[in-house]
Amino acid sequence: TVSIDFEDFNTNPAIRGQITNREAFAEDGTEIDLTKTDGLVLPTLVFDVGAGSTTLSRNGEMSGTLRSWKEDGDAGKLYEEGVFYGVLAGDLTDRNDGGELV
Repeated sequence: TVSIDFEDFNTNPAIRGQITNREAFAEDGTEIDLTKTDGLVLPTLVFDVGAGSTTLSRNGEMSGTLRSWKEDGDAGKLYEEGVFYGVLAGDLTDRNDGGELV
């Protein structure tokens, strides 16, 4: 899921999002059964939100940082961190256009 605030957030656009129900694939394209792996988990990836954590250009290109946490007792432990890239396309002024985020 992704939510974009184009007009606020300290004069910069804010992009909030998360990536859930992740899947893993081998190099040959076959899906990896996570129940049969030793230690591979795919927790929800959460977009970082804050000044300077995301960018959105007039061309619809976006990027930002994101992280996931792995359960570690009562607290979470940082598991993954990286950068996401995306593009908004289509007529975003028309709800029926079916614009896309890739």
